[in-house]
Amino acid sequence: MGTKRIFDRVVLTTIVVATLWCSVAFGSVVVPTGMSLGGDSPDNHVVSGGAQSDIAELHQADERTADHKETTSGTEQTVTDRSYPLQSVITGTVPGAIRQSQLASGESVRDAFTQRKKVAMGDYLAIQLNSTELTTTLAEADDPEETFLGILDRTELSIAVSIASRSDAVAVDEIHQSGGLEVVPHQNETTFVLLDVGAIDSLAVDDNGVPMNLRIDSSNTDPIEQTKVVVPRQATFERSADSLQLRADPNQTIRGHSTVAPGTNLTVVTRSEEGAPFQITEQTQVGENGSFELQLDLNKSSAGTTFSVSISNESLENTPTIDGQIDSASSADIEIGTDSGQSQGQIVVSRANLSDGGFLAIYNGSYLSNSSSVRHEYFRGVSKHLDAGETEEIPIRYDPSGTGNRTIVIVAHHDSNGNEKFDSNNSTLDTPYVGADGGTEMDITQVAISNNSGSGGPQFVTVINGTAVNTNGNSSGPVSDRNTHDKEQTNDDESTTPKPDGTETSGPGFDGALGLFSVIIALSLFVLRRRQ
Repeated sequence: MGTKRIFDRVVLTTIVVATLWCSVAFGSVVVPTGMSLGGDSPDNHVVSGGAQSDIAELHQADERTADHKETTSGTEQTVTDRSYPLQSVITGTVPGAIRQSQLASGESVRDAFTQRKKVAMGDYLAIQLNSTELTTTLAEADDPEETFLGILDRTELSIAVSIASRSDAVAVDEIHQSGGLEVVPHQNETTFVLLDVGAIDSLAVDDNGVPMNLRIDSSNTDPIEQTKVVVPRQATFERSADSLQLRADPNQTIRGHSTVAPGTNLTVVTRSEEGAPFQITEQTQVGENGSFELQLDLNKSSAGTTFSVSISNESLENTPTIDGQIDSASSADIEIGTDSGQSQGQIVVSRANLSDGGFLAIYNGSYLSNSSSVRHEYFRGVSKHLDAGETEEIPIRYDPSGTGNRTIVIVAHHDSNGNEKFDSNNSTLDTPYVGADGGTEMDITQVAISNNSGSGGPQFVTVINGTAVNTNGNSSGPVSDRNTHDKEQTNDDESTTPKPDGTETSGPGFDGALGLFSVIIALSLFVLRRRQ
């Protein structure tokens, strides 16, 4: 009898330990049927889900799916019996490549849509129909294009396109048969109808373009008539002379215009013809006004090198090319001088020589320890636009708060986009002049700020150091974009946050399997004991 009690205790202890082990491994407590731990009743354990529950949910899902199919089918059969009033209509263009890249969703069409009178061959004439009823119907349809054609055929909603070379109107169904129709419902009340003008039969386009008339009728509005101009797919480069002159500097800008839809990508290839060989391939995007631009890094090129620029784009009907030559690198020299004296609310630069013209901008001392992408945050003032060459006595407004001595930085900037306005909030425009060693052309100056005797006007600024420090020519060395970028603070989260190793994994693993095995052994011993 004592032996059996010992055996019973061993079995019970094994079950308890194995159960606790499983609770740790699996995140739940396993209690064999017919047994309880700590006096809990088996009736208190509720089984959630289970096979019967899952089967019931599947049956309900099947019934919902069947109801949905019946509803959809019924909707497609009765869509033409409804009325589709229009709240508004907007027309424009969308790049033809939107379909090729499989982006014909409501969001992508909305983002690519541009109101424009011209439509290039191969692009879409885009019609934005704002109608809750129409959008709801098309969103439920399996084939929006076929459903839309049915609505045009059987309701008062109609779209007609006509061109001078055809006596009859171009049916939307005809464009669809040529693969040129896309119908894209978006959100609750907007539907985009995209018509590929290149799919219109007998449409011949010359350099002047071809007028195309568009008419839209609906049950609740007067006819809407607009005239578009279909133009060939072309592009041209801007030039002020027979050839393009670029500096041996970074951020050299090439500009042009194109007839294609805004948002279209163009691949521009620049390759050397004579001199040190190079080839630069950049991609740019056509803007809303049809213009495009890109910037080239030519600071490693030699003066006198000739090159050609071309657009490598199979969708264009022409291959625009322009020749050019690289001139010597730009240069800038700034001198504040010892006789700048005291001025009210401004600093007067004694002399500056900017090879390409531009601006002189004032920054506080934090400019020196931050990357170029955020330096505009330390901007404090700028001169008027300066012509190329030497300029003397240049006033720059500077009215800091507080008093005392402080460091300011005066930087020479290009007028990169030629608008004679300083774009201080964009680190990619009006970039600083750089020297041969890559350092930014600047002067670092100590100034003293004093009160204005309570007059409420600008404070007095006095240059207190004898000679301004030019970082591009003195022993202090250049402050280049490359060097300051290396000083940026990095995110140490990855180095300080512990990462889980192979042992810290979620879910049951070997420990869980061992616990389950222990439960099975314990239950076997329990059954064996009962039989004895």
